[in-house]
Amino acid sequence: LAKSWGLALGAVQFLPTWEMLHDSVRAAAGAEFLASGSLHPANLVQLVAPYLFRGRVLGGNTHEMGLYLGAAPLCLAVAGWATAPKHGRGRIILAACAAGAILSILAAVGRYSPLFALQRMLPFRCPCRAVVLFQFSAAIAAAYGFQRLLRFSRRTGSKRPAEIRPFLRVVFAIAAASIAAAALRVSVAAPAALPWAEPAAAVSGALLFSAAALTIAAAAHGYPFGMVGLILLTAGDLATYGLSYAVWPETQPFDVWRSRAAAPPLSDPQDPSWSGRVVFLPHSPAPPSPFPALGRPAVGNECLLKGLRRMDGYAGLPPRRVLDMGSPTARRIADVSWAGRFQPSSLGYAAVAWEKSPDRLPRFRTVGRVVVASPTPAVIERLDPQRAALVEKAVGVSPEAAARLGVLDDRPGRMAVAVQASGPLLLVVSEAYHSGWGAAVDGRESEVLRVNGDFMGCVVPPGRHRVILAFRPWSLIWGRGISFAALTLSAGAFLLSLHVPSLHVPRGRGRKPKTLD
Repeated sequence: LAKSWGLALGAVQFLPTWEMLHDSVRAAAGAEFLASGSLHPANLVQLVAPYLFRGRVLGGNTHEMGLYLGAAPLCLAVAGWATAPKHGRGRIILAACAAGAILSILAAVGRYSPLFALQRMLPFRCPCRAVVLFQFSAAIAAAYGFQRLLRFSRRTGSKRPAEIRPFLRVVFAIAAASIAAAALRVSVAAPAALPWAEPAAAVSGALLFSAAALTIAAAAHGYPFGMVGLILLTAGDLATYGLSYAVWPETQPFDVWRSRAAAPPLSDPQDPSWSGRVVFLPHSPAPPSPFPALGRPAVGNECLLKGLRRMDGYAGLPPRRVLDMGSPTARRIADVSWAGRFQPSSLGYAAVAWEKSPDRLPRFRTVGRVVVASPTPAVIERLDPQRAALVEKAVGVSPEAAARLGVLDDRPGRMAVAVQASGPLLLVVSEAYHSGWGAAVDGRESEVLRVNGDFMGCVVPPGRHRVILAFRPWSLIWGRGISFAALTLSAGAFLLSLHVPSLHVPRGRGRKPKTLD
């Protein structure tokens, strides 16, 4: 019920995203795309040797594939699993967490897992992101292990529980595994093919686990410094691991970072040759891409912070397109001012070579001739887009007619154009076609047509008219309504709970919480 309620609250975001997903290249993603970002099984050694490999992970993407839990949390989690009670709620919780951890690891390894055939049914790449589910399961087990450690530390002498020894044996076994991994790195038997880190980095991981094991043992035996040391060690361990790879080397003022975003040499909004629209072409030479079928770069979104528009779609969730933006004709139809091609540089694929698109067509224009055919790049290349447009069904327009246009409004989700035509014409707009667009001519509904494969338009009769194009997809309308209803229900339930005594427990009269075991 809670999950359903949460989905209803987020429907205004969830439903449009789901619709966008089905209109993107991911809806027809192949196995190679879905398998990209699989966690190599050798990365499991990160759990006991976080600094064993150069870059910390096999695969070079620490941000996605970092599996490390922290030395103390891992020791507590495994010890909690290994010394679970034979009966009671604690055993059920730990068994569920163990099952969740195993399934999450199987999902994270992706192509290396026997479950990958099931994962391919979902249009999501980077299976390694399932590590967050593993870490969630392990965190619950670590909390249980920490609870048991607290119980050990509160008893002294003959009252000390007998299970403290098996608990600590597990902890020191994990520390021994970390020491063995470090010894493998510094030994001559270490395979040269793997991207090993410096020996000092590998040894630091072993020292962390040794310190964690000793601190846990001190806490279990009731030494005052043990519990405080355990907390400080865990905070320092995880902060150092997270900040050292992602923050310390990369920190810079936001304006400096934005100034380095790729932008064409001419970006003056007052220049008539500038539309603010750009596309990014494939790298040269092309590196591995999550969109191999398109050959397009999965980077370049930073330019949006400079007020530019990507006509090839947001990198990461690109829409399905008919036109090939590598073609000057396609860029001319799309009202693209510049095309950028990423080039190799000492900083990676940061340098961009820009090509200006000549003779781009206006964003709003009219044509008096249509070609009825299935939209393909070959057909569109033979088209004269200034005088004709490719549509999927016949419409009544006049080749002899002329028109004058005046743009009244042009903002995301709404456009208004004043048209004075001597005959029926097709108004063409270089905005991506979507079934959610609706058109009205002088307040009367008009059909929105797919034009030139990727764009849209509508027929305008002779005379003076006001054409309004508005974006009202079903997903946004229904999502907004469902979210509003769920929010109203949430507010009503909260107010109801304040006035119905049976829905809350009076202060001071609640039952004493029980421990998990």
